[in-house]
Amino acid sequence: TLSPGNLVELDFPRFKVESDAHAVAEEIVRIAPRRSTVYASIPIASLVSTFRRHPYPLLVRLEYSGFERIREHFGDMEMIRRRRVIFFLEGIDTHPSTPEFFAAQLESDRPAIVAYDGRVSTASQIGALLGNAGYIGEKRGPYMLWVRQ
Repeated sequence: TLSPGNLVELDFPRFKVESDAHAVAEEIVRIAPRRSTVYASIPIASLVSTFRRHPYPLLVRLEYSGFERIREHFGDMEMIRRRRVIFFLEGIDTHPSTPEFFAAQLESDRPAIVAYDGRVSTASQIGALLGNAGYIGEKRGPYMLWVRQ
C-alpha cells in the first residue's frame, strides 16, 4: 500500500488551509480592535472566526446566510445587504451601482479592517473606495489588507 506505484507519499502533515489567507486572518485577529466589524472575503472571514478571540466578519460563509434562524435574527434585507458587500469584495457583483453602495456601507458599518483577494476584477475599484474613505492598504501575498485610520 505504501509503494510509489500506488502514488502514495509518506510525508509530514501539510497545512489544511491556504497559508496566505491564514496569515491575513491571523493578522486581522491580532490588530483589529476588540468587538470590531471586519469586511473580508469568505476565504479569509471563515478563518478569522476560528480564532478564540476575533473581530466580527460581516459574513462568515455564504451557506450560513440561508439558515432560517439566521434569517429570522437578521432579516432578509440585512442578509441581502451583507451578501452584496461580500460579492463586491469577491469580484462577483460588478453592477455599476455597487461601488456607490459599497461606499455607503463603509460609511455605515465603519469596519476596522477590509481584506480581499487583490486579483479580483473589482480590486482597483475597492482600493480606490477604501483610500477615499481613509483606509491604508498593504499587500499580503495575493491579498489586500486595509486598516481604517
